[in-house]
Order: sequence, then C-alpha cells, then structure tokens
Amino acid sequence: KVCIGLGEDRVITSDIIEKKIGISKNYNVFELREAMITKNALKAHQIAKYFDSNPKSGGLFALLPQTFSFFQNLMLCYYIPKPVTDNAIMAQLGMKSAWAVRDYVTAMKNFSARKTLQIIAKIREVDARSKGLDNVNTTPGDLLKELVTFIVS
Repeated sequence: KVCIGLGEDRVITSDIIEKKIGISKNYNVFELREAMITKNALKAHQIAKYFDSNPKSGGLFALLPQTFSFFQNLMLCYYIPKPVTDNAIMAQLGMKSAWAVRDYVTAMKNFSARKTLQIIAKIREVDARSKGLDNVNTTPGDLLKELVTFIVS
C-alpha cells in the first residue's frame, strides 16, 4: 500500500513509514519498557508524550499488558535461588533464548522485590482506571504519564 501511494520512483525509508503509518522506531512500547527498566526518566517521558500525541502509535492500551507481563516475570526472578545466573533466569521464565535476559538482570539491579510488587499493583490500578473504575475524567495519556512516573521514580 505504501508503494502504491508513493509511486515507482520513490524509495521507502523509515521516515516515510513513520509518516504514512505512524510507527516510529524510536518511540514504541519496547523502547518505553527499556527506558523504564533503566530508569531513564527523560526518555520514558518523551516516549509517553509521543504516545499521548499519536494515539495510533500504541499508548496505554498497548503498554499495559506488556509491562504487566514483564514485571510479573521479574517478580518470579526474585524466587530464583542465589546466585542468580542468566541460565537460572531462562529456566525460571521458560525462555529458550538468552536475548531478553539482560532486561531482567538490569531490572533486578534497579528495582527491589518490594518495588516490583508496588509496580504490579500500580499497573493493575491504572488498568482499572483506564476502564472507568474510580476515574471520571483522567485521560489514557495522563494515566500513562502517571504510570511511567511511578515506575521510574
């Protein structure tokens, strides 16, 4: 469809994809998760602001399940007998590849088990509020910013 819209002489670039489809390689749920895991507040808030301005790019409803799943798995990592190794994390989480292990190792350095439980509770609260429970008029963008702030602080 992009080729038809551009004609034969144009080359498809990431900028054209972003403009036509609304997907940015710099601002997606995976980049936001990484920014939160590394506690890069500036980048996390920039991405949250981008999501708020560009609803088709993802936003709160794309982020909640992925973030909940990550922190739920992170909580499981705290039950691994010491010393915690990459192979132990892979076994605990049923991973077949070690590519995502680094995110859990980084997160275990930046979040205690207690903070992880608090984050899971906050995700559940934001999810309920996004569906209208105890929330009269807070927008999904504001809920996303609130969640990001809670996680990176």
